[in-house]
Amino acid sequence: NSKAICVAQEARVSPDGTKIVYSVGLGNTLVPVTPEGIDLGILEIPVLTDAQLWVHDLTTGKSAPIPHRPPQAIDRQPEWLSNDKIVFASNRGNTYPFKFPWGAHQGLDQYGNGRCFNAPYCVSQEYGYGLEARSMQLWTMNIDGTDARNITPHENNALAPAVMTNGDIVYSCWNAHENKNFDASSGNSNNAGTAANKWWLCRTDGNGADATVILNGHKTSLIKTHEWLPHGTTGA
Repeated sequence: NSKAICVAQEARVSPDGTKIVYSVGLGNTLVPVTPEGIDLGILEIPVLTDAQLWVHDLTTGKSAPIPHRPPQAIDRQPEWLSNDKIVFASNRGNTYPFKFPWGAHQGLDQYGNGRCFNAPYCVSQEYGYGLEARSMQLWTMNIDGTDARNITPHENNALAPAVMTNGDIVYSCWNAHENKNFDASSGNSNNAGTAANKWWLCRTDGNGADATVILNGHKTSLIKTHEWLPHGTTGA
């Protein structure tokens, strides 16, 4: 019955099937979703101003926010590490992607929009979180909000963690400073866009150790041209 503009999303069921963790995002406005001019009859929040993780207990039917969250942190995309511990994406580390040491933020992007935001610093992505361009990174914590740890402090942006059966965490890692339209006020379902070859698929263990790249980052399994192969080589 809340009058706030909010959305409950990204729900995940615990391994023992007793709890659901999810993110509740808040915003200031709603916009109709009309990709390619087609009105789908649904609304979305184009910019999140706040996002908090909640846990719903299936045995009691009660829901409660996870406590001890820093004010106005964006906590999203939770996934279970165990029945009592989660990994999630958050900007609560208050760090920023590094900037290229040359004029990469000048001119227009592929959509004809200027690359410079928050002049004179000219960061090339635009977030709606109040502080421009804060990095989303992977955190772990107990579901009572204790023992919160940033396990990817080295990442410019880390999103969408998925926990494997061996406990490893696979996630999207962003290793370039460019407008990704992830919760940017200029990017939504009607104006989505991602520059090519900027997101990598990365992995780490549950402690944030032994990190590596699985796909892209000069580790692609695709051979881009036959000219790389000796003359006369054919496919199997």
